[in-house]
Amino acid sequence: MEHQEHVLNGADKAEVEEYFKQREQLVEEDTRDYFAVDVGELTEEEKKADEVLQDLKDQLLENGQMPFLENYYDSKPKMEKSKLYTVLKTMPKGAHLHYHLTASAPLELLMELSKEDIVYYNQKKNKIKVFPKGNPEEGYTECSLIRQNWTKEKTFDDFLRDKILLNREDISSKHSNTIWDRFQYKFDLTFQLYNYHKFFRRILFEVLKGAIAESCYIVEFKHIFGCVIDDDQKVVDLATELSIIQECFEKAKEIEPMLEMKLVICGLKIFGDDHIKSQLDSCMKAIKETTLIAGFDLVNEEDTTPPLKTFRKLIKLAQEDNDKLSLFFHAGESSSRKNENLYDAILLNTKRIGHGFAIENHPHLINLVKKKGICLEICPLSNLILGYVMDLRWHPGRSLMNRGVPITISADDPGFWGTQGVSLDYAYIALAWELTVKELKQFAINAIKYSSVEDKEKVG
Repeated sequence: MEHQEHVLNGADKAEVEEYFKQREQLVEEDTRDYFAVDVGELTEEEKKADEVLQDLKDQLLENGQMPFLENYYDSKPKMEKSKLYTVLKTMPKGAHLHYHLTASAPLELLMELSKEDIVYYNQKKNKIKVFPKGNPEEGYTECSLIRQNWTKEKTFDDFLRDKILLNREDISSKHSNTIWDRFQYKFDLTFQLYNYHKFFRRILFEVLKGAIAESCYIVEFKHIFGCVIDDDQKVVDLATELSIIQECFEKAKEIEPMLEMKLVICGLKIFGDDHIKSQLDSCMKAIKETTLIAGFDLVNEEDTTPPLKTFRKLIKLAQEDNDKLSLFFHAGESSSRKNENLYDAILLNTKRIGHGFAIENHPHLINLVKKKGICLEICPLSNLILGYVMDLRWHPGRSLMNRGVPITISADDPGFWGTQGVSLDYAYIALAWELTVKELKQFAINAIKYSSVEDKEKVG
């Protein structure tokens, strides 16, 4: 002890002080462009909230448990029962910016709709169809009759739940392409449950109510025009579809007047130029008729479908026809270094990038999106479930935060992994990314800042 005091009082004291001075400077420089740098100092109340947040995370990590390392379907019940999830569900999130409408409904709502006497199932084709006027196609049997006559070990409802969910077996592969093969048919299976006009109305309204319940006051849905069907199983026209959507939105606003909703219209790359041109034409027509349209996107698995540059001419022509057309491209949802969609998304002036986590491999593009103010719509659970990351602690979103990249958190397709909204995503990353209240606050700020609603609505 005497020797230590002698050292501290001697010539080495200046060296120690200089070392810690340099260390403090290094930390300051390292965090200068950090994700939450614009939030400022927390209030005393926010500091107390941060202490509560850290305590709630510690409770989930007791005895060395790490739920985010378990199979999703093992960890999910624990997370949903946790106080952390309960608290984060009520936390103001500002906006939900990446939310596919035909993958948004809670599983139990779809199950409830399947009990309507107009809903039929074809087990051979693994497809649900709605026949409002009876006269089903060959091979389709009313779901209620199947329930009555079902003799297998698990009930028909459990069987159907397992078909709709991207279930434990579906996500068992460590190869994203294999998981996508199983994922894609979920949309075909449930297509008419979502798009029969009466069900569509109910789903949209219930999902908007769910957004309100989790404090998301701006919701931007990914949506494909020309899918809503009437009682004659015919596609309704664009004006009727927009009218249905507007009606649901206004009904939800009666519950929460602050609610805002936008649609990002999507073209499916797998259907080629004609389909994409049709979606672009409908999008530009809708822009003239309603304020609901945010812009346009191109979707489908990136590793197995044509790259964005394939459709560059169509996009450019659309932009020339309507300079109000905004773009919100999916890009960089890939583990392959051969994926180049991020280059084209940026060159085509996308306002946000859906997913975008592959940008971690492109230092120049990281600097470019920061300079241009392009926000990434990170969907953590989607990336985990679809096999792009094996451990959420090492999700690229965490390191991109540290590099000051604008990021928001979204749920993508939560209906197919048995949840609703974005709160469960927040719970998982709060734990795996060791988030603070300051960082959570920045997510909410970003969600509002980079949403496509008018500035006056953002302030309101």
